[in-house]
Amino acid sequence: MLDQEIGLTFKGLMSLIKNNPLNEISKIKYVRHKSNGEFSELFDNVFLNIAELEEYQRIQSKSVFKNIDYIISFLGTEGQKSLFWGVFKVVNEKYSENNLYEYELEEMPQFSELKFRGLCCIKPLTAEFS
Repeated sequence: MLDQEIGLTFKGLMSLIKNNPLNEISKIKYVRHKSNGEFSELFDNVFLNIAELEEYQRIQSKSVFKNIDYIISFLGTEGQKSLFWGVFKVVNEKYSENNLYEYELEEMPQFSELKFRGLCCIKPLTAEFS
């Protein structure tokens, strides 16, 4: 008997999704929303506040999703643990009159079965998927 540990990376899990729009040339950014600070109340009951969370993710003070095709979003829990939220296609970026960047994001339905189910560890840094 082999005494090996078998693990599945997040990238490996994504490759198992049927009709996965992500590929090797997609520009992807991992986003981990922390549950502290000004917007911590949005995380208190994530299932009731999903529209507010989407709005929070959609409006940014900097052009953080410029030239990005997809974002893979997580909700930070304790330490470096995160709850998988979803994969969102960046459709459009618009700079608004109130000095904010507004993004049109389309949630990819292929990943809905994993939504708010997968708890994983992810470094608290934003990284691009390659």
